[in-house]
Amino acid sequence: MTRSQDAETVEIEDDEPRESARYKRVLARREDATDWKERARQLEDRLTKLEREHETLRSALSSHAESPFIRSAARGKSVVARTVKGRPRDQQTTPSRGIDTEARRELADAQLDRRQFLRKSAIGAGVLALGAGLGYSGGFAQGAGLAGGVRTVISDTEIAARVIGGVRIASEFIPDPVPAGTDLDPYPGSAIQAALNDGLAVYIPSGTWRLSSTISRPVDNATLIGAGRSTKLLLDGATPCISAGTQSGWLMANLATDAGGVDIDSASETRRTEIWVDGVLTDNRPIAGGGGGGGGFYGARAEDFITQGDGSPTNPYNASAVQSAIDALSSRGGIVFVKAGYYEGNTRIRVNPPKWVTIVGEGVPALFYGDDDGQRMLRNTHIRAGFDCYNPTSFHDITISPRPGFEATEPALKIILDPVVNPDLHKWTGGFEIKNVRIQFGHPGIHMTGVNMPSWSDNWQIWHILMERVLFIECGTGLRIDPGDSTVQPQLSSCVFRNLEFRWCNTVANAYTIDIGRLGATGSMSWDGEMSDVLVEGCAQTGMDYTIYINAWANGKLRLANFDFGDGSFANKDAYLSLNARGGFVEGFVTSKGMTIGGSGYYRVGRQWWGSGNFDITGSDLFIEPIPGLALPIGTIDNPSSVYISQDVVVGANTLRVLRRQA
Repeated sequence: MTRSQDAETVEIEDDEPRESARYKRVLARREDATDWKERARQLEDRLTKLEREHETLRSALSSHAESPFIRSAARGKSVVARTVKGRPRDQQTTPSRGIDTEARRELADAQLDRRQFLRKSAIGAGVLALGAGLGYSGGFAQGAGLAGGVRTVISDTEIAARVIGGVRIASEFIPDPVPAGTDLDPYPGSAIQAALNDGLAVYIPSGTWRLSSTISRPVDNATLIGAGRSTKLLLDGATPCISAGTQSGWLMANLATDAGGVDIDSASETRRTEIWVDGVLTDNRPIAGGGGGGGGFYGARAEDFITQGDGSPTNPYNASAVQSAIDALSSRGGIVFVKAGYYEGNTRIRVNPPKWVTIVGEGVPALFYGDDDGQRMLRNTHIRAGFDCYNPTSFHDITISPRPGFEATEPALKIILDPVVNPDLHKWTGGFEIKNVRIQFGHPGIHMTGVNMPSWSDNWQIWHILMERVLFIECGTGLRIDPGDSTVQPQLSSCVFRNLEFRWCNTVANAYTIDIGRLGATGSMSWDGEMSDVLVEGCAQTGMDYTIYINAWANGKLRLANFDFGDGSFANKDAYLSLNARGGFVEGFVTSKGMTIGGSGYYRVGRQWWGSGNFDITGSDLFIEPIPGLALPIGTIDNPSSVYISQDVVVGANTLRVLRRQA
C-alpha cells in the first residue's frame, strides 16, 4: 500500500491473524487517519468561522475608519488573514482558544454603545493580531487586562491602546512592579493624576488607591469614573481626595473616598453622583441650565445635594441641600422635593424673588397625640433650619423647626414683606399654600410681618392664603400676623385658615398662642376670610390674660368658627376677640375659661359645663347667643345699650329665649 493510499481502503483478510504485526499496523494507520481528518475538519471550521468573524468586525469598524486605533485593528486583521492563507493547508495552525473566545465575545458585545464597542473591538483586534504572531513595535502601553488584575502589553503604534474612546485608564500609568491594589498593597494615586493630566476622561479600576495629594487639574469638563464602591481613594481622611477647584463641567461618579470626600464647592455646572464618602453614599445633580426654557422650572430634588448624614436624628442630612435645590431652580422657580429624613443646619433657608417656589416633603406623621417623647415629630420629612420667604412660597407635607438653639427666639417659618428685597409687593396678592405641615418649636412658629415699610406708600397686603391641616407644637407663639414696622394697616384678603391644631405652645412667657393684629402702629389688621376648626389645648402659661388674641377689621366678611379648647389651657381666659366696628361672625366657639368680646359682630358661643370664667363684653353693636346646651355666663358689659344677648325670659307659664338689649 502506498503512502498516498487512503487507510480506510486497506482490506484485512479474514484469515489475517489479529495478533500479527501487519494487522496492528493497519489498525493504527486507520485510527491515525481518522484523527487527522477530524483535526483537519475542526481546523477548517475554526478558520472559516474566524475569518467570517474578522470580516464582520472589519465591516463594523469601517464606518469609523477615521479613528487611528480602528485602522490599526483593521491592519491587524489583514495581517492575520494574509499569514494564515499564505501557508500550506497542512501547515496551518489553529489560533489559540483564548483568541477565538475573545473574538466571539467581542462580537457578542457589539450591541453596546459606540464608545464601549470601539474600546472592546480595538482591544479584540489587537489581541488577535498578537495571537497570530504579529511582532511588537516600540513604545508599549500597559493596561489592565480584561479579566482584571492582569496587565497586557499592547503596541501603541499598532492599536493605540492608551486612548480608548478618549478615555485614559488609571492603571496604564502604574509603574512596574504593579501592586496588588489591596488595602495593604494599594495602587499609587499618582497614576490617577497622570491619567487625568493625559486626558479629560479617566476610568479608575476597582482596588484601593493611596493618594499623596488631592487629584485636580485646572481645566474644565474633566471626568473621573470608578468601578463603584470597590474603587477606593484614600488620602488623610480630611483633605479632599478629588477637587474640581473653580473649574466647570466636571463629572465624578461611582467611587469611594475616605472622609475627605470630593470638593466641588467652588465649581460650577459640576456633578458628583454615586460617591461613597467614608461609607455614606452621596450624590448631587445640578439642575440649572436644562432645556424647556430653564430646566429648573420643572423642579429640583434636595437629595441631589445631600453631602452628609443618613437622615436620622443622630446623623442628620445637611439642611443646606434644600437651599442648594432652591438655588438650582431657574429664575421662575418651581418645585423642590425633599425626601424623607431629618435635615439640620445652622443657616436659615431663604427664598428670594423672583422665584416662586413650592417645597414638597415626603410626608409628615399621621399621628402626633402623645408625641412619644418628641420622637414622632422627627420622622418622615423634617427640616430643622428655619425658612425666610421674601416671595410667596408654598409648603406641603413637611415638618419645619428653627435652627438648633434658636427655638425660643426665631420663627420656624417667616413670611416677610420687604420692599427693599422685593419691590413688587403686588406679588403677594397671588397667594400661597401651607398644607399638611407640622411646626415644631419657634417663637413664633409661623410669623407674617413687614420690614422696611415705614410709610403709607408701602402696601402690606397678602391675598389668597390657604393654610390647612397644620399642627403647631411646642412653640412660643404658634401663629402671629402683624404689621412689623409698617404704618400701613395690614390686609389679609380672602385668606382661609382651617383644621389647625395648637398643642403645648407655652415655651415662652406671655406668648399668645394665636396672635393676630396685636403688634404694630396700627393696632389691628383688615381681614376677610375664615379661621375654622381649630383645637387649642395645653397652651399659654399660668397668669397670662389670654391664650388667643385676635384684633381685626372684619368688614363683615370674617368668619371664626368651631374653636375648641379641649381639656383647657393655662391663661386666665381663653380668648380676646375684637372684630371692630364693622363686625364679623363668631360661631361654635367653645371655651373652658370664658373670653372677652370687643368690637362688633355676631357671636354664638358657650362655656363647657365643667369650666369656669365669664364672658366680658367691651364692644358695641354686638349680638350674642349661647350654643344650645352650653352656659353663657355674662360678666362685665361696658356698653350695655348697644349689646343684645339671647336669654331665657319667663312669660306666663312658658320660658322663651329672646334677644334682649342689656340697657
